[in-house]
Amino acid sequence: MKPLCAVLGHRRSRRRVWHDHVDLRALCVRCGTPLIRSVDKGWRAFVPSDDHPDRISRESYREQMKREAELHAAGPHDPEQWARLLIATLGDPARAAAANPATIFERLIVDLQSEPAFVEAVVTGRLDLPARAAVGSACGRLIGAPRPLPLQFVDPLARYLFARAQSAQPGTPQMSAVTQT
Repeated sequence: MKPLCAVLGHRRSRRRVWHDHVDLRALCVRCGTPLIRSVDKGWRAFVPSDDHPDRISRESYREQMKREAELHAAGPHDPEQWARLLIATLGDPARAAAANPATIFERLIVDLQSEPAFVEAVVTGRLDLPARAAVGSACGRLIGAPRPLPLQFVDPLARYLFARAQSAQPGTPQMSAVTQT
């Protein structure tokens, strides 16, 4: 610890803050001490008693952000690549229920046929929040996601699956614009 940190306290780097799946973390810009944001005390030095099995390192966080950016840039124009990125980014390979990138969308549509909110959305032609939540939940179960899927990835997935389910349903009204409530 540098003398200035001993007198004034640590100073976190605002540019290098990351979320380790439990708390916000940073490094002191003066001495490099690992810091953690405590709800009641603000930023303080990370101590061994703060260790938690769900925490990830800064390097793992950066890799996760890189994969999420690739997933965000990918889309339904190449469904198999999109599925592969979805499984690699948000899924847990150890817990995934045999998630195959080639068949994941078909399996999701089959799973979603038992979700009343999604079935109603297909019939009415209106993709609403409960239907999108059903898609996120079904996809999370299928790929073994350890936490809920972020909406930025659920929304395009829901629109894609909704369009595929509608095209497979004869006589259902076609949705002109995705309605989000």
